Amino acid sequence: MNTAKNSMISFAKTLLFVLTTILLITCNTETIHYDWKPASFQTVKAYLLTSPELMIAAMSIGTTAGRPNDFFDKIKFEDGIELSEEQIEKIRGFFTTHEENSDYLPSDCFNPRHVIVYYNAQKEPVAVIAACFECGDLQTYPSSGKPLYHYLENFRPFFKELGMPVFNDPVEYATYLDSIRKAEKLKK
Repeated sequence: MNTAKNSMISFAKTLLFVLTTILLITCNTETIHYDWKPASFQTVKAYLLTSPELMIAAMSIGTTAGRPNDFFDKIKFEDGIELSEEQIEKIRGFFTTHEENSDYLPSDCFNPRHVIVYYNAQKEPVAVIAACFECGDLQTYPSSGKPLYHYLENFRPFFKELGMPVFNDPVEYATYLDSIRKAEKLKK
């Protein structure tokens, strides 16, 4: 009787070991890590794009093979919110964590309203992160060549902390932009 009991316990331990091993091998526990950081930069600024011209130019970020010259030619260093060293490091951390259960894919529109631009000592743009909360996508230049949409939600509270509204709906953006344009007309 003891021998049968010992055999059953031994069998149960072996079975548990085999099942645990199979579970560990088949589970995808890999955390996607993308260490995005421009090689050389002096200043980093965040922008909420309100100009239709800038928004159209920003659509090429990450989707073209080369440097997004049209966008870089139009963005103004004087505009935007300069980020602190702590905020810059926070951005780097955004690329190391994401929601493991990202069950959506971005749509094809990519109309970024929020950008973070990295400048060299001559105040020339050298890199950019562009976020489109409407379609759920994130692009960078230099491009990673990998999908980055699963990092997008890390940026939502960051832009809000900077005082920039974040909307999921283009109608909400249009309403917000109309209010800005009306306020600018009243100032004139």
